[in-house]
Amino acid sequence: MSRNGEKTGSISISVNTKSIQPYIEFDYKCNGEPIKYNVLLIASPSNLGKGKVYFFLCPRTHKLCRKLYLVNTYFLHRSAFKGCMYECQTQGKKMRG
Repeated sequence: MSRNGEKTGSISISVNTKSIQPYIEFDYKCNGEPIKYNVLLIASPSNLGKGKVYFFLCPRTHKLCRKLYLVNTYFLHRSAFKGCMYECQTQGKKMRG
């Protein structure tokens, strides 16, 4: 990531599905502080009968989800954040395009 040509951040994501307990590893800096942690992946059989579908296991709420959200510092399930809104949700109807 960069702003005005100056590097402001970077993120490294690696996925391991070969271990007994699959996981995704996040490695990045947030507000100058290095952050590194794993989020477990839970495999479930596909409803098509072929292969697996992976879900994230949120480290804070322990809920299964397909999408993680970054608010402030960590990638977590949306229910882990209270009072968060998308920017467009704070705009009046006339401002939404």
